[in-house]
Amino acid sequence: MKHVNLEVFGGIAAQQRQHMEISDQCNVHDLLVLLEMEKRLPKKFGKGKGFSEFIVFVNGRNVMVGERVNSILDEDDNVVVIPAMAGG
Repeated sequence: MKHVNLEVFGGIAAQQRQHMEISDQCNVHDLLVLLEMEKRLPKKFGKGKGFSEFIVFVNGRNVMVGERVNSILDEDDNVVVIPAMAGG
């Protein structure tokens, strides 16, 4: 097991921060599935499939581009999840 630093914006609280334990082979997509199962992701506003309505940054890099969503997370990675509709 390893840990990531997780921030989720727009969910039950305006912002959720925590140090989360994940499996050694957990990738970004796996983490999003876990958050969705635990009802910790913000509500989807459109009809996007999968997690296309979210922007996810790992250590400041957008991982929702290309195949980076399948990247294995490392110990102490900083993960930020933002609903795409959060723009102003």
